[in-house]
Amino acid sequence: MALTQKDVLRISRNYDMSTVFRLNVKGRNISDCSVLAQCPSLKELCLDNNSITNLECLTKMPELEVLTAVNNQITTLPPLTGTSIQTLVLSNNPVPFDAVLVAVSGMETLRTLYMGYTPDLTDDEEQALMYACPSLLSINGKRVKVVRRDALSREVIEAYTVPEPPERLSPIPVDSLFPTVPWVDEAAWTPPQWGAGVAEDEVLGEEVAGLEKDVGELLDLAGVK
Repeated sequence: MALTQKDVLRISRNYDMSTVFRLNVKGRNISDCSVLAQCPSLKELCLDNNSITNLECLTKMPELEVLTAVNNQITTLPPLTGTSIQTLVLSNNPVPFDAVLVAVSGMETLRTLYMGYTPDLTDDEEQALMYACPSLLSINGKRVKVVRRDALSREVIEAYTVPEPPERLSPIPVDSLFPTVPWVDEAAWTPPQWGAGVAEDEVLGEEVAGLEKDVGELLDLAGVK
């Protein structure tokens, strides 16, 4: 059954789709909820226990903060970066992990995520989610470990095809900025000596005298007196 505009207004006790802020349509045998794209002001939405297969309407809900869609038939998700979702509950849906990973990639608001049929993710999957969505604090009821984003395994990210930043934005390797300097034994290194028993002033005096002599010879050749 498709959810209609009339259903939305009746259930929300509202007269205008654009002013619907909260909606609970739990357990109404809904298979199509595309009409919700007409509710741009929705902040909280419950779609639990229906037969919904996709949530494309979410792209039209920039104010949405809480979405629960437990026990549906969701297999695909749209990119969610255009929403304000903080809590996303997709438990008991056949949605693949990769689909969730791509959908939440780049989100800055998502804090809590429940997904899939199995609550247990592998360490690699958890790290991939943390890399794709650094704002995450809880996954399937488990508080995530705080890990520096740049410390996550590159191999894990490549395994789940998370988009990489453009090459021109990639960090410059530190080694290229600071070339390796040969090791020097400072204790064995000594500064150059002026010569045994010869004072620095004496050496400089001899050099100056030699220069004066050379200049004098040049002036004589030029006929300058």
